[in-house]
Amino acid sequence: METSISSANVGHQLLQKIGWTPGNGLGLNQNGIKSPISINFHQRRQGLGYEKELNTTNESLSIHSSTIINS
Repeated sequence: METSISSANVGHQLLQKIGWTPGNGLGLNQNGIKSPISINFHQRRQGLGYEKELNTTNESLSIHSSTIINS
């Protein structure tokens, strides 16, 4: 990470309450990670319950008519 986390950050404050000091590693012997874990954002996230969008009216009609026929 290029910049340090602000001391107003909730995570920063919680770590300091349990004895962590900036610049030191995490853990009992302070030999753990020293920088925050990076986050990788997924650009094409769809989420739970996502259904493919219908591209054309014909596609939606064929799905609708097959649903009627099958019921």
